[in-house]
Amino acid sequence: MSTSRRSRSAFFLDNVLSEWGNLEQYIIHTQASNRDHRSFLPEKFVQLYKAALENILQDEASTAEEKTTAETLKASDLASNMRAAWNTTKTTPPQEDMPSLKRKSELQSKISEPWMTMMMHVARRARGENPPMLSRTDETLTDNHQMLYEFVYSRLTQTSELSKAAEYELYVALSGIVNARMMNADHHFDSGTLDKIRQECCQEEYRCPDKIPGLTKILDKLKGIPERYISRDGLIDYDGISDEVTLLKAKGIKRKQKREKKEGKKGKMNQETEEDRVWRAVLEVVDYLAKAKPNSSMYEAKVVTIWEHVLYFLSSKALELEARPRGRREEQLPKNLLINHAMVLYLKDHIGLSPEDYDLQALDVNGWRANVFCLKRMGDVFICDLVTSPALELPHSATTWKDFLEGDTIACLCNYVCHLTRVSEDIRRQEAKHKREATAAYHRTRSTGEPKALGEFTCLCPAKSRSSTEASSGDASV
Repeated sequence: MSTSRRSRSAFFLDNVLSEWGNLEQYIIHTQASNRDHRSFLPEKFVQLYKAALENILQDEASTAEEKTTAETLKASDLASNMRAAWNTTKTTPPQEDMPSLKRKSELQSKISEPWMTMMMHVARRARGENPPMLSRTDETLTDNHQMLYEFVYSRLTQTSELSKAAEYELYVALSGIVNARMMNADHHFDSGTLDKIRQECCQEEYRCPDKIPGLTKILDKLKGIPERYISRDGLIDYDGISDEVTLLKAKGIKRKQKREKKEGKKGKMNQETEEDRVWRAVLEVVDYLAKAKPNSSMYEAKVVTIWEHVLYFLSSKALELEARPRGRREEQLPKNLLINHAMVLYLKDHIGLSPEDYDLQALDVNGWRANVFCLKRMGDVFICDLVTSPALELPHSATTWKDFLEGDTIACLCNYVCHLTRVSEDIRRQEAKHKREATAAYHRTRSTGEPKALGEFTCLCPAKSRSSTEASSGDASV
């Protein structure tokens, strides 16, 4: 398919049926998607438009309603109507360029009130303008939506300038997320709702090693290490720890070989059990940490690398996780929430994976400490809070080595990695199922035309270079 055909077809894919006859928007869309079209005269747009309508009529995937609409449009006085539309677009004020008009039109058709008004208010503030004062909405909202509305409204109408962290929390709320980790959350949200969120997100069984086959057994072997290799004055014998781990690895191999010898006649040779995998993964982590000799004077980038390697080994090298040195702590979690929210909506929109079927967990790393938090759907909003408390901590001193080898952090990280693995497998299965079931008709009609409610779009953090705040249910960068 040629580039021009893709361009003219994109308008009918990106717009709902009722907007197919909007010739001004067709011209703007076509010009914005291909620079070569900006010099076309209206007669050329008529040719492109007619050809696109003809494609819809000949496409077996087109519905009867789509074909009827295309027939009606094709039979209309396209030449005069297109010239009138072309003249309208040519007189557009300079400050309202075509891309910004396109974004504004998309926003207005995709987002319901009162959130659309608030999004446009945020957009104008991001451009450095002075938007008019917001008036309170008369829309009927659910209790959860009303709670978020009051929070956003109070932030947008306060006279003092918002801090950067407060701005990010505003974007999170405007995306339909109740963040129980927000500073002073109990001042803004109902205490009963916050308690329910904490109960929904909390999974204290993460600290229980019994959930992972063989984890209790290997942790019992590790608990004697501090007494033998960490002196009372805090000196750590890293070589001794590494040597002991090597011996435990050898014992694990012998145990596996002994089992294989017994089961060899049954055709189960060289099969690693989940207990074998956990034994090997945990020992690789401890061995890596002993050789890395972590300490509190290490730079942040090195600490981040250590976290990456720990998770890599615990997943048996199946998950390659990339972390980045974080910015200001109070700003980073809201940023991560927006990215994860966009990811959830992307998976829903593109492969049909429902947010109700899973919760998206992430590790919020701050130096040697980290918290596992989750983003999940609860009713008509998304919620966020910690999965477990207190914070996990990697060893970087005599005291933290002793705590680490007690096993709580290792158990939590193992459960976290298992959760990531399960979600990854669910995504792959759903993607494969979607590819089998998807048809051209599905892709053509996936836009329902209904404005998106709160929680169905992500309010991305406006950058100075952006002319408006963009919202997306699946096209966000993640």
